[in-house]
Amino acid sequence: GSASSNSSSSSSSRNSSNNTSDRSDVSKTCKGVRLEDGTSVFAKAVVITTGTFLRGVLHLGGGEKVFNAGRISSNVTERADNLASTASSSLADSLYGLNLRMGRLRTGTPPRLRKSTIDFTRCEEQKGDDVPEPFSFYNLSLSSTKRPWMPSQEQVSCHSTSTNAETEKMIMSHPNYADENLATGPRYCPSIESKVRRFPNRDHVVWLEPEGLTSDIIYPAGISNSLPKGTQLDMLRSIPGLENVEMLRPGYAVEYDYVDPRELRRTLEVQKVKGLYLAGQINGTTGYEEAAAQGVLAGANAADRDSPLELSRDSSYLGVLADDLTTRGATEPYRMFSSRVERRLSIRGDNADIRLTKIGHKCGLVSDERYQFATERENLSKRAIHLLKNTNGFRQQAKQWIHLGCMRCPDARHGRLISPAEVIQSGEEIGNIINALSQMVSNTKAEKENSIYDEEKETETALRELLDIRERDISALELASTDLYYENYIRRQSKDVSDMKKDETLIIPEDINYDDVFGLSAEDKEKLASVRPETLGHAGRIQGVSQSAMLSLLRYCQKKDRYDERQKEKKVFINK
Repeated sequence: GSASSNSSSSSSSRNSSNNTSDRSDVSKTCKGVRLEDGTSVFAKAVVITTGTFLRGVLHLGGGEKVFNAGRISSNVTERADNLASTASSSLADSLYGLNLRMGRLRTGTPPRLRKSTIDFTRCEEQKGDDVPEPFSFYNLSLSSTKRPWMPSQEQVSCHSTSTNAETEKMIMSHPNYADENLATGPRYCPSIESKVRRFPNRDHVVWLEPEGLTSDIIYPAGISNSLPKGTQLDMLRSIPGLENVEMLRPGYAVEYDYVDPRELRRTLEVQKVKGLYLAGQINGTTGYEEAAAQGVLAGANAADRDSPLELSRDSSYLGVLADDLTTRGATEPYRMFSSRVERRLSIRGDNADIRLTKIGHKCGLVSDERYQFATERENLSKRAIHLLKNTNGFRQQAKQWIHLGCMRCPDARHGRLISPAEVIQSGEEIGNIINALSQMVSNTKAEKENSIYDEEKETETALRELLDIRERDISALELASTDLYYENYIRRQSKDVSDMKKDETLIIPEDINYDDVFGLSAEDKEKLASVRPETLGHAGRIQGVSQSAMLSLLRYCQKKDRYDERQKEKKVFINK
């Protein structure tokens, strides 16, 4: 269908927009959607998540077959709706009618295989974790800390195999249709045609992933392509384990429209249309996780427009993603990487609940129970850190730590006493630390059975607290250990971020060779060499240049400035 919007004379909406083009469009308000059969569905807010369907075009067989669609319908979608795979052209027309900057991108998908025709004995089994760790710490309840959490459903393995010289020869016998004829595709999930050309004479891993616990369909990740159907089957049968495989559906490429994400606010609301939100591939991203995260952000803001949810770059990967998209835009499918995050040592999976549960609870996305659980975990972790850093009775000489089994103990001169926190920062496991402390306290009690010293009682009390924390929530103790381990690195990270903000006006040498800058990825070098920014701040605004690249560039320029200064001083001295 299409998005329906009416004009509004609200001056606040006009003033709040930071878009500079066509100010008359700022006054529109989305009132709902109109379906293809003419039915209107009214709503206070609308979230559009078109994926690859926005004026989607499928390309099969190297261009032998081209038709309008967002995907090839599967057995599931065919049963649900024969039109489930139809491209959304009317909706695209509606968005173009809003005078939004739009473009075109491409992605691809691999063929689907019948599981029963694969010889898995010729592949390498890839099992899941023996003791899986759930995404949510909410599942680490009191009972689950005493016995490892296990999923209730039976688990199935993936398998891996790889291409070979014969596979590469088949692929190279055909032109790279998608790269040569279609819109820009994903840099970090390239088609197999692109991979064999970019990295020739190599074997490329193929991951055989079941599409469900009881499904007979295998998804061969790593070989998305748009080759002719017959070539795809021959290519597959050249791969170990797939010699007799049945191909249920060929791979293909798909082109689709997207909206320049600089048209959006950080809430993912369209600047020119109040109440209209976009999420997923329509914003120029690629990947399931990127789409799901945007859905949470757009959905939360659509549900409560009066209390907008805006995540900072310091808070989360989602905050970085939203900021990157809305300030830099996307000229190729955007994926989230840790290298894009300035504070990646602080924004970790093990502290996600500590960082975000409070925010989620405030905007109504998190229950009181989950909020209380996260708060308790945070308090336990902070208490553990305090005890490990500040309990004087825990401090021992290096040789004593080593005697108690902590081999990763830092060097200390003149018999200096070392705290458990310092031992952790040298890489020792928290479990070994707790065992060492328990043994130490036990030895001390045996030596001084009737001791009345306050410090020894304080040490025993501190140990009991640590053991209680481990019993109540072992993940809180592990979080405390990780925070301590990264403490000095995080301090340096904060200085690096501060230096980058302070030195945005730093001049980049005109004759810089980006190949000489240590730490730059191929994408960073390509983008920087193309634009050739004059200052560090300018470089930071280039789409695709990562934050780790910015730090590498800052250090290079600072080092070169110091070198140039020394050379000038040397010349002055020689002239004198």
